[in-house]
Amino acid sequence: MNRRRFKKGQTAVFEEVMLFGIGVAIFISSAFIFNYYQDVSLDITTRDHMTETLNYISSTILDISRIDGNVSVTLNIPEKINEKYYYTITLDSNGIELETISADINISSNLYGIQRPGSGLIIRPNTIASVSRKLMIYKRGNEIGINTINI
Repeated sequence: MNRRRFKKGQTAVFEEVMLFGIGVAIFISSAFIFNYYQDVSLDITTRDHMTETLNYISSTILDISRIDGNVSVTLNIPEKINEKYYYTITLDSNGIELETISADINISSNLYGIQRPGSGLIIRPNTIASVSRKLMIYKRGNEIGINTINI
């Protein structure tokens, strides 16, 4: 009789240990799933912010390209994308590209209005970092370029 009670006690302890183990497994898997979706969400919002910044810069370049004469415009740009990633802006004959310095995320856009044959516009290649927070876009004659403004 004592043996049966002992087995019943073992069964109850075993069930409680298994229940605790299942609870820990659910907690750990939930944490991994949450972290995964958080990383995916961060990547999506980073790309969205980069796209907004790229569109802001490229639309200003295209607007300046239509103006006759010499002109320059200073843009305030975010120092970091998602308050996390510094980035570089590259303007060259292939168009404009934004690339994060630490996350290997980049997006680019062709400047179709400028790069069409016969436009007569020349792109002055340059790469700048976002840390200056100010970007000067200029047109001198038929040359368009970007530069930083130190504050």
